[in-house]
Amino acid sequence: MKPQVHSTQKSTTSIVQICSSLLSLYFF
Repeated sequence: MKPQVHSTQKSTTSIVQICSSLLSLYFF
């Protein structure tokens, strides 16, 4: 169990959230 993996997961989640927000703005 490495802390780095946790960090990467958090980053990925953030990116996905941002992408979702951008897509929402684009489509709506």
